[in-house]
Amino acid sequence: MSRPSTFDKFMIWIPVPFWILFFALAVAMQLEGRGTALVGLEVQDRDAYPVLTGHYSAQYASDPLEAAGLQVGDRLLSVGASDLRGVGTYDVFVRVALVSGRDATVPLVYERNGLRRTTFLPVIPAATHRAMVVNSLVLAVSAVLLLLLARPSPTIRAFYGMAMSMALACATQNPAAGFYLPYTVGLLGTVGVGVACFAVFGPLMVRFLLLFPDDRVPEGAWYRWWPWLLSVPQAAFLGLSYTRWISLGDVGGLTVGAVGTCIFLATATYKYRRSAPLVRRQMRWALLGAYGAMLPIAVAEAVAVLEPRLSWVTYLGFGAFVFLPLSIVVSVTRFNLFDIDRILSELASLNAVALGMGAAGVLLVPSVAETLSGTVGMDPATLRWVLSVALVLAVIPIHRIVHPKVEQLVFTARWDLEQRVADAIPGLAECRDAGAVLRCVGETVNELMRPEGCAVHANAGERFTPVFVSHPAEPSVLEATGPLARAMAQRRVPLHLGTLGRRSDDATLAPADRDVAARLISQVVVPVRRDATLSAFVCLGPKHSGDVYTTTDLSHLTAIAEAAARELRRFEPEEFVQVAS
Repeated sequence: MSRPSTFDKFMIWIPVPFWILFFALAVAMQLEGRGTALVGLEVQDRDAYPVLTGHYSAQYASDPLEAAGLQVGDRLLSVGASDLRGVGTYDVFVRVALVSGRDATVPLVYERNGLRRTTFLPVIPAATHRAMVVNSLVLAVSAVLLLLLARPSPTIRAFYGMAMSMALACATQNPAAGFYLPYTVGLLGTVGVGVACFAVFGPLMVRFLLLFPDDRVPEGAWYRWWPWLLSVPQAAFLGLSYTRWISLGDVGGLTVGAVGTCIFLATATYKYRRSAPLVRRQMRWALLGAYGAMLPIAVAEAVAVLEPRLSWVTYLGFGAFVFLPLSIVVSVTRFNLFDIDRILSELASLNAVALGMGAAGVLLVPSVAETLSGTVGMDPATLRWVLSVALVLAVIPIHRIVHPKVEQLVFTARWDLEQRVADAIPGLAECRDAGAVLRCVGETVNELMRPEGCAVHANAGERFTPVFVSHPAEPSVLEATGPLARAMAQRRVPLHLGTLGRRSDDATLAPADRDVAARLISQVVVPVRRDATLSAFVCLGPKHSGDVYTTTDLSHLTAIAEAAARELRRFEPEEFVQVAS
């Protein structure tokens, strides 16, 4: 664990206490089930009662004014036992939360044409903001842990600022949480902090992206100030969301959010395409999280802009946001944890098939059901259900057919490597002696993985001698009783000594073996076993491309070593030792 600097401690001790306060308020709202009513009100003066403007929050699934029988211009007199004289929009948020409990409505007294009437106003349940509360927790914990555990850098600090601003924004998403606090503190805290954090989140997110993962921002003043263009309209529309123009603020905020999301994804993709191989691999985890988190939000926000009555789906989309901080933590600390290429290709194939089946279900199933209902003698509604289930069950089998095509199209280099490995293994059977097998293994591995150095050491009884070397350094002879040889004798899978993006395999090497690793710059050692005997091992240095050895690469190396071991069984042990000597 790296020791945080004074500046890092300052970054923790200032925002974290505020986050703890607002997160606790948000959790209390969830536990007590307190909802709120977000309707636009206009107040003439402190002695007047608020009047409905006709605006209401996009968090409602339907028109709450119509459900309550209210009209524009109705004068609200009381909510529960609370008088509303001189009360504005935010005060109504708070007072509804005080009386709502777990009820779906609150009693409301209003006046129309001089007549007092009673109705029940629908409230937005606390569960609507549950995904935001979870997002807040994941973001804050990810930000603090990464700042404490990772090496301090501009990228890490940028992620911390981005994540903590969004954590605070999510914790204050329900402004009525301020009813637990004095009025002024509640208003400034839940509304002011929420608006400010949402406004700076977009620019900080783009700033992090420009820095990630190599701490380098493209030169030019444009890259420093253009992300902040998103903050002004975002703050303005969010401010409107807590005033008499609630619906206008919601639509504007959703529009800015959708545009910002698309800008973020486009910027991430642009930087990925211009990065070096190792940076690309590290960015793939972040891209996986970005697309997994941001695409549902962008789609939901686009739907909400096109059809305001469906604006409540944006809060469902925000449930996927947790993937972003989690994927960034993995990309910074253990980006080689799994083979991200395989995960991305599987997800791309599965999503493509699922979207195709979904489109087929919407466009074809109703008409097909109507056409076949008379032929099969089944009710159209039942037949639509049967066809829909059949489409769902067909997703996985079709995915298995489509996935190789998707991988070949998207990850051409990976597909090419798999084909070359499959073609190279049968060539080992054509070797006429044990030495030729091992030299063929060295040549094959050197050509496929393109390491900076490659050496094959064969068992000569009391020592392991090199039979193939592609590195210009002088080949070394290793003792059979040395730590490296003993470690490899107990393994059937490659020994990974690299630390980039993963934990190094636990192996204690003697100084002589460390010298070999230094000369060959060895990162991977692959055992070649003949039954229970270690016949040889292959040492590979870093890749020329700068990329890391993925789990799929290690699987390919294991497959080549196992094929070589099968071929070595064709030769007598004496012949093998003679070749190694």
